[in-house]
Amino acid sequence: MRPIDSDSNGLTILEGLLKTTFCRPMKISKFFFILILFSSTFTLSQTVTDIDGNVYNTVVIGDQEWMQENLTVTKYNNGDPIPLIVDNASWYAATAGAYTYYNNDITNYNTYGALYSGHVVMDPRGVCPAGWHIPIDNEWRLMLKTICATGNCDSIWAPDNTTSGNQGTDEGGKIKETGTAHWNSPNSGATNSSGFTSLPAGYRYWDGNYYTINIYTLYWTATEHAISVNMWFYAPYHDQTAIYHGYGDKLNAHSLRCVRPASGSNLEEIESGEILIYPNPAQNIVTLDIKSENLNRLKIYDLAGNLVMETDLVIGANEFSTENLVAGVYILEISGGENILRKKLVVE
Repeated sequence: MRPIDSDSNGLTILEGLLKTTFCRPMKISKFFFILILFSSTFTLSQTVTDIDGNVYNTVVIGDQEWMQENLTVTKYNNGDPIPLIVDNASWYAATAGAYTYYNNDITNYNTYGALYSGHVVMDPRGVCPAGWHIPIDNEWRLMLKTICATGNCDSIWAPDNTTSGNQGTDEGGKIKETGTAHWNSPNSGATNSSGFTSLPAGYRYWDGNYYTINIYTLYWTATEHAISVNMWFYAPYHDQTAIYHGYGDKLNAHSLRCVRPASGSNLEEIESGEILIYPNPAQNIVTLDIKSENLNRLKIYDLAGNLVMETDLVIGANEFSTENLVAGVYILEISGGENILRKKLVVE
């Protein structure tokens, strides 16, 4: 039995969600606008298309533009296929990214989208359309703060990568599709006043079994837990108005949404000119010259998606040794707050 994440929210194993907070033992690896009268926080936008040609409606919520539908892409952005794994044994044995759909039923894929392992999220090849990305935990919290109306929203939705449990008051209801065509009754508090239109896709556990379709869905973030085999997610429930913030094994398969800063928003769009990388290719030392105070964290991944280095950044020149990196191509992920930028580094 894998140990269970401890919290005091009162959820039970029968409810299923704690299956996603089981931790595996540590291992070595690593705008055309439509006015919506009942909401002032979002407007509908147009569409975006992924590398497969799938077209997604989008919605602007505050300073962010989100996909209004779950991702269904089957390729990474360089054209490499994301493996579709059907049988349980192969899913359990997988060490790289893979996708599936609930109960291997194509009808569920067409309705609820694909379910992706956490390894897909962290793969530097990317799965979101150009200019879009999988949101980090803080980007989810920014969206939830935008639709929050309790009066202490800044406190409720302050950055939090340590606490699991139900959070907020009615924000879960504000992102759920209304009615019971897909959600089980009572679909508590569902207004979809955000326009996010969450559907209850369920999830696939690391052992290959599927759980909780029509009951809740889980959305991966691109933020790892302190235990690096786990990642953070957000989960709206059929019988709750709040939203669950938790973490689960990267072998679990959850839904994905992509996001980008909205056109004309207050979010700073990080341009390539705000960071200089030299020399590139690098042999012994590489320098990252940071020109934006909104970039303060560096993660380096190899092309297999393994995290090989992580450190803080400061404005100005940041020097790093590459002597412990084997020759090859790496992806630098530079982030801070709601901003994220990925650049390629060649080590000779």
